Amino acid sequence: NPRRVQLSGTVWPFDVHVVADKKADLRDVAPHQREDLSWVAEETIVLAAEKSGRADVFGCIGGDPGTRFRCAYIDTDDQTLVRRYESQRGFDSSYADTYTCIEQFQDELCVAWQELDVDDVSNTGTHDSACAEAPLPCSDLFLSEVAASGEEAIYVAIYNPLLEEVDLGRGLYTLA
Repeated sequence: NPRRVQLSGTVWPFDVHVVADKKADLRDVAPHQREDLSWVAEETIVLAAEKSGRADVFGCIGGDPGTRFRCAYIDTDDQTLVRRYESQRGFDSSYADTYTCIEQFQDELCVAWQELDVDDVSNTGTHDSACAEAPLPCSDLFLSEVAASGEEAIYVAIYNPLLEEVDLGRGLYTLA
């Protein structure tokens, strides 16, 4: 996925920053709506941090799962996916081969994410996380919600589990 979206704004401690495609019409929770935010269900979304490299990956870089990522009961097409309360960090996509990465990520979907209807925005703009109770090992921003409709991601939410605010601007964080 060669597309890069430069992020801007501040994410306060234990808060969420929502980046939405204008088609999502989420102005109340996503002041930074964009026209260049869309991914198809089988593409990988990378939250990249300039200083530390990848902060989180939704999918597998260079991997092609077919038409979508899926596990036993969760599918990335036409869904809103919310990271579970117990999840305290992003997905480690640094596997030696793509097949293993896809297999591990699809297992991760069942363990770390819960599925809601595609039009369910009841959690958008908030995230409950165990990080608020025990900040370690919560060491970097992570994707807390991804919504896809018609095989396009229409918004992503980024959660800050840190004890300090994070400035997304000045080239520090991008979505790719």
